[in-house]
Amino acid sequence: MRLKAIFLAAALSLTLTACGAKRPAALTAETEATLKTVQMLPAERIPESGWTEESFSYTVRLGGYQKMFPLTLAECGSLFSVDTEKGLTYDGGKATGRLLFEGCYVGTVSLTDCPSETDLRGGRVRSMTFTAPKAGDGNDYPSLYPVALNKVTIGSSAEDIRQNLGYDVTAAGTIDISEKIGRYQFTIKGDAANGVTAITLTDAGT
Repeated sequence: MRLKAIFLAAALSLTLTACGAKRPAALTAETEATLKTVQMLPAERIPESGWTEESFSYTVRLGGYQKMFPLTLAECGSLFSVDTEKGLTYDGGKATGRLLFEGCYVGTVSLTDCPSETDLRGGRVRSMTFTAPKAGDGNDYPSLYPVALNKVTIGSSAEDIRQNLGYDVTAAGTIDISEKIGRYQFTIKGDAANGVTAITLTDAGT
């Protein structure tokens, strides 16, 4: 993963300090090792005839582990949770809120079929949006991001996208890709200076 100097500095700072007054220290050494391993593994080969739902599903990693739709938030991994103290909306089994990973803010999540407002982890994932750190916004970001689409993650370059997913970034300086492959719908946004700054993964089958 290629990270710009400013992101590396922020990541290093987070590893040396607490993720926030009510948060644990930024990602544990074990978690960081798991996420780094994803970037060391060889990428799945891009099919000559293009991605299918099945072939693309093997590229999706959340929290360092391969995951396939449909899945609940609990099935995403024990380190994922919804911030119940801030920004949560709940209505009739549907919930939208701030997505946390090991206590650190990584973006937003939309859930359906939640058993109750107190059991959000039992809800099915409708979509997850992972966003890059923004200086001064008050959020506590992790040192590494728990999402990868064939190794493409927050901070990846346009060349990483081309090599690992097969999509060319045509607009000068802009990364803006939107694709639907079976029940997997995703968008990747960013720019030349910062690389990928947002990844949204949606279960189009929900």
